[in-house]
Amino acid sequence: MSQENPEPISIVLVEDHVSFRQALAYVFDSKPGFVVSGQAATLSEARGMLDEGDAAIIDLTLPDGSGKDLIRELRVKNPEMTILVLSATLEQQNLCEVIEAGASGVLDKLSGVREICEAIPRLRAGEVVLSYDEVEEVLKAASQRAADRSPHPDPLTRGDKDMLRALADGLDDANIAARFRVPVEKARSQLAAILTKLGARSRLHALLIAARRGLVSFTNPPGRLPQPDTNGENTLFE
Repeated sequence: MSQENPEPISIVLVEDHVSFRQALAYVFDSKPGFVVSGQAATLSEARGMLDEGDAAIIDLTLPDGSGKDLIRELRVKNPEMTILVLSATLEQQNLCEVIEAGASGVLDKLSGVREICEAIPRLRAGEVVLSYDEVEEVLKAASQRAADRSPHPDPLTRGDKDMLRALADGLDDANIAARFRVPVEKARSQLAAILTKLGARSRLHALLIAARRGLVSFTNPPGRLPQPDTNGENTLFE
């Protein structure tokens, strides 16, 4: 299909509350560029849809098990799929576990239908949809776990670490590029390279890995600018 008429993003909805799932389906089907390709109320139903869709919205608590199991299976069967998890309890441990399982992002189930729908293109663009406070709590919890720290070498440059801090501040691609005074595409390519270095499935997962391994300190206040080197140049791509 031409760039003027790109293929719509196909969505799989995994949610046991029928009225809520139908509301999501209605909003997606009414938005240009999206189509709902499958709906499931249970893990067993959803397992038959692992090959379908570009993105999935998964309720963490399902009648026949945890959505985390489905996320792990999706990451094996359809690794490029964008996965948004809905949870009624956004506890630190819960968040860490679903991110490690392979979720691209997590939202409170009490979020509005339109906010949930708008999260999909944001995630596909690489944004972190958690609020700054929620990211801060996740990274704080991850930093307190020392088990992952010693066995791993540090693959990150100083610029990589500054960029991860900017990401933790809640900045999108355009604002990250502005902070570091580089083109947006350059910032995106650097973020992609960081994910590869860390073996991360998403930007949120990269933040979690960096915190757990003690590679980056996220204790600086939001808005901290990268420090220039001795020649006054930006250190992002050292």
